[in-house]
Amino acid sequence: MNQEPTPEELAALEKERKRCEARHAGYLKRKQSGWQKKHEEKYQPVRKARLDKAKADLRAEDIANGVFIPMEEEPIPEPKKGTIAV
Repeated sequence: MNQEPTPEELAALEKERKRCEARHAGYLKRKQSGWQKKHEEKYQPVRKARLDKAKADLRAEDIANGVFIPMEEEPIPEPKKGTIAV
């Protein structure tokens, strides 16, 4: 049931592993020099703005489709007689 990978598959896996290791080594080099931190500080506000816009768009779409009802639009039910108000 378990088949041994072919030589082509092994070569592809080794190539991918080397690429991954090279990328990680580059990341460690950037982190050591401080460039990575500067890049993250510069890019983080852009990334956060993009994420917030996407969330707002999805929320607006959900509200339009009736999937999501904001709490401020939800009517407050009147307490029923004989029940304890929380």
